[in-house]
Amino acid sequence: MKRFILLIAVVIGFLGTINGQTYYNMWRGNGDSGKPEWISNLSTRTYDQLSGIQFTTANSCRGFVNVNGRWGFLKPNSSLEPISLSNIIAGMPSATMGIEGWLATEGITVRKLWDTTTNTLDLQTSGTKSTIIARGDTEGFDIISQNRKIYLVGKVGVGFSGADIASQLHVKDGYITNEDSNIKTCFGITTQTDRSWVGTITENGMYIGANLKKTLYMAPNGKMYVGFNDGQIPTVRTELMNKYSIFVKQGILSEDYAIAPVSSWADFVFNRGYNLPLIQEVESFIQANNHLPDVPSAKQVAEEGYSQHEMNKILLQKIEELTLYTIQQQKEIDALKTQLQESNN
Repeated sequence: MKRFILLIAVVIGFLGTINGQTYYNMWRGNGDSGKPEWISNLSTRTYDQLSGIQFTTANSCRGFVNVNGRWGFLKPNSSLEPISLSNIIAGMPSATMGIEGWLATEGITVRKLWDTTTNTLDLQTSGTKSTIIARGDTEGFDIISQNRKIYLVGKVGVGFSGADIASQLHVKDGYITNEDSNIKTCFGITTQTDRSWVGTITENGMYIGANLKKTLYMAPNGKMYVGFNDGQIPTVRTELMNKYSIFVKQGILSEDYAIAPVSSWADFVFNRGYNLPLIQEVESFIQANNHLPDVPSAKQVAEEGYSQHEMNKILLQKIEELTLYTIQQQKEIDALKTQLQESNN
């Protein structure tokens, strides 16, 4: 009976000490609170601003759980006080655990601990390869930097895994897109998959240049401007835009260029039945208009420009007409020579 009463007294005393949150120990062996391995209430320490439980080995605090249920683990030979680590963890509202130093593990799985949640983020390493996998997600995987800077050291492959990457950035089966202010610029493979494509996929134009200078502008209406600045493009008249596709400032210098085959040419001048204007009609037209028939005037060229093909055709027409005039004139000369010889005889 005395032993039973003594046991009850010991249990009541032990429970009273725990409920009072004043002090309790868990010793290995007989030990006292000064033994190397023990667990104590943090409020019994000198940094009594912190409440909770600390874990001590070799007379050094290795970890704790504070009154708010946040866990902390300190690295060996740490000079950091538990209260400091606890305050650091408190500054991260979503953190349940803080670890000073490194955490060694074969893999980490992050997920919302709800029964209905299937989305997880796995970080794992095996052999010579490390992997981050988002499983079960339906909205994608976000990497966010508050200062909008993300640095990647090494080669990056997008759209495939396990392949040897030759370039710094290698993208497969898709576009590289740059988007800002509802403008989307893309680089990738066309839907025919047999050619590359660079441009916008919104109703916006695109500049190509060097040294921060705009050299070429491709307009959303399919027109191309070379050497134009922003203020000069709107000055191009509508009738010229409807007629031509490429506009070049200061001209083009080339050793040679070709004009694609076209069906219209000026050989019709040599067709039988061609109505060659009388030379007197040509003279009258020149006196009235100050230029040849069918040839654009200087004023028209200054306002509208001209088609190289059409101009070549017109000039050829005039050369062929001039040839016919020359042939006709030669016949008249030969006839006059004949008459002159006959009169002399």
